[in-house]
Amino acid sequence: MHDTRWYALTARHQHEKPVSAALAIRSLQTFVPVYVARRRWSDRTRTLELPLFPGYVFCSMSADQRALALSTPGVTSIVGFGGKPEPVPGFEIDNLMTIAASGLPVEPCKLLKAGDEVTIDDGPLRGLRGKLLRDADRNQLIVGVQLLQRAIAVTLSLDQAWPAENSRMQAQPERARGAKAS
Repeated sequence: MHDTRWYALTARHQHEKPVSAALAIRSLQTFVPVYVARRRWSDRTRTLELPLFPGYVFCSMSADQRALALSTPGVTSIVGFGGKPEPVPGFEIDNLMTIAASGLPVEPCKLLKAGDEVTIDDGPLRGLRGKLLRDADRNQLIVGVQLLQRAIAVTLSLDQAWPAENSRMQAQPERARGAKAS
């Protein structure tokens, strides 16, 4: 048997489960971690099982099986750098599988760390950009004046902060500048 490693495959929008099934038919081991979410429409509420990593399917394969995976309907690429597929560390897949098997409630969240540049997308600080600071019991936004080499910190909820380069604000630039929505 060839040395297999886990890779993240990109899948067409909302095709994670069919892609996983198609890969399994080709004898490739897959993993699509999911969570349970309640979605409300105007006339009903439904409980849905949604992928924790939308657009991605994890697949264990050898280097010889990459072409097989890429030829699977719905698979668009293998995640990597510089055109070279990059394996996902095994311990990260093990962590995800352990959490999935635990039965504990799980949900997707942003991967933010202290020092990240963030944009505030909600609340009275909407549109502010700064650095995230975390201490034992709170998260703070650091806003500075570089010329003065001084900064201030304000406590905030992490659900208001988004990585600056992925901010939801970019889709609504006029609101980011304080214009009223019509």
